[in-house]
Amino acid sequence: MSDKPVIAATIGDPCGIGPEVCVKALATGEVHELCRPLLIGSTEAVEDAVRFTGVNLGVRRVTEVNGAGSDLSVIDVYDTGELDPADITPAQANATCGKASVTWLNQAHEKTERGLVNGTSASKASSRPRIERSGSVIVFTSAAGRARRASRRPSG
Repeated sequence: MSDKPVIAATIGDPCGIGPEVCVKALATGEVHELCRPLLIGSTEAVEDAVRFTGVNLGVRRVTEVNGAGSDLSVIDVYDTGELDPADITPAQANATCGKASVTWLNQAHEKTERGLVNGTSASKASSRPRIERSGSVIVFTSAAGRARRASRRPSG
C-alpha cells in the first residue's frame, strides 16, 4: 500500500454534506485501490459523519502526512485544530465553518506544492457562497502550478 500516491481531499463545509460524502466514498474501499487517502478538515465533523452514516470505520487525527491512508479500517484526517467543534452547526451555514473550509483548501494546496501529497481533491461541498461569507482568501492553482490569490469579501 505504501507505494500508492497520497491524495488529500478536503471535507468541504463541516456544516454541509461534504463529510458524509467523503466517509461514504471511503467506506466502499475503492479509493484505497487507487491511492492512500488523507482527508483535510475537522476530525469531529468526520466522526459525526461516520456515526450519521453508520459506516464501520474508525477516525484518526493526524498532523503529519507520513503513513496516512494506509489502514483501510481507519479514516485519517489532517486536522490542526483551527475549528472549534462547537462551531459546527449541521445544515446551517456559518462564516466560521466557511473560513475553516478555506483554510483546509489552502492546506491541501500547500501540501501539494511542498510535495507532501501527490495530489488533492476539493469537495464540491465547499460552497462558494459560504466561502464568500467568511471573507477568506482562497488559493487557486493553475495547470502550470502557479498560484494566485483571490480575495472574497462578503457583500453588504
